[in-house]
Amino acid sequence: MRICLCIVLGVCCIVASGALGDVVVVSPENMGSWVTYQKDAVNGGTKYAFADLAPMGSVIGKGAFYAKTGLGGWVSATSGGQIWLGTDQFAGVRLADITKLEYCTYTYICGNAPSPSKNDYVRQPIQLQLVVQLSPDGSYGYLMHRPWGLIGKSDANPLHMERWETWNAIAPDSQWYLAYSSSSGMCGTWQDILAAYPEAVIATPPPYSEPWKWVPPYTPTGCSLNFEVGARKRANAYVFCLNPYNEWWKESENFRGYVDKFTIEAIDTNDPQNPVTVVPETTFDFEGSDPVTRTVFMTNRSAWDTTISVNRDDDYMFKFSFVRLFGKVLYEGWDISNGTFYIDDGSGQPVKVFSPGGYAAPGDYVIAKGTLKQTIWPNENPPINLRTLSCWPEDVQLIFP
Repeated sequence: MRICLCIVLGVCCIVASGALGDVVVVSPENMGSWVTYQKDAVNGGTKYAFADLAPMGSVIGKGAFYAKTGLGGWVSATSGGQIWLGTDQFAGVRLADITKLEYCTYTYICGNAPSPSKNDYVRQPIQLQLVVQLSPDGSYGYLMHRPWGLIGKSDANPLHMERWETWNAIAPDSQWYLAYSSSSGMCGTWQDILAAYPEAVIATPPPYSEPWKWVPPYTPTGCSLNFEVGARKRANAYVFCLNPYNEWWKESENFRGYVDKFTIEAIDTNDPQNPVTVVPETTFDFEGSDPVTRTVFMTNRSAWDTTISVNRDDDYMFKFSFVRLFGKVLYEGWDISNGTFYIDDGSGQPVKVFSPGGYAAPGDYVIAKGTLKQTIWPNENPPINLRTLSCWPEDVQLIFP
């Protein structure tokens, strides 16, 4: 790997160059062009963090940016919580020049009740949002990526939760909502947006006003590119092309999850013979201040012990240390195509291991190191109560045979 100094649209940063292009680590001590904003929910619980240890999987680094919106309820139209992570580094880039726009999210099983049923689950992860100028000297628009598609009330899919997902926001099947293009907005793929507004550019928003003001598209970070979760206003509305989308704000009520590994690249190909790199491929890695190095050795019985809570976060994940477990790989639940299997150390209390890209066969004895997470979905049928150890493939070690 080589270290180089690069300038992207006038912003100077130290980056590492490797297989992912330029990798920029963003942490509380090294924010670069990134800024955060938090609007507290009236009933509390809103917070964000550059987490030292996030659920592990096929994502860059050990940490990630964590967001929790809290509970607002029907106290007032503006009672909900919001979390924003934004940058204005890419203002001026034409949408048509963007060749890569990807990010990863992890969403906990959560919703607008302490013990939500499926109808109350959150319905989108943290999502990418762009302030755009639709044409030269033209009006502003607000683009909102919809990673889980155009879904409404009761359409939540638990299969999206408790796992890392990677989103190609400019893929042919991507879904976007463009606010302000008409009274009810426009929905479509990235290609649909480009066809309607071929000269649109990412644009610095006007000075910030009220958090629920949408015309023109203010952002509380003052940035044109944001990762955001939380409704700006609570009211039934004609949004996301679901008319009307009753209680649309519930899709992010009491949300808890992460975002990481944001990649962007832009190349001007107006002259196909002489393409011009506008933004070199750059990946942003969100990390905490104190990388986790400690490992705790545990039995399966200890992993199930609900009294061990001092080391856990709001979502019952061990946040200060890795956990190492030993066990025999069981036939039941073995699905190596999905990177999952169960281990039992003889206690009769199996722990699920999630290790995408890793391999262990039924009957093998392994030692696995990763992040330990408790999952409880009481309103599923049948109820789900799991302990999951998420591991990097290299952290699953075969010890027998």
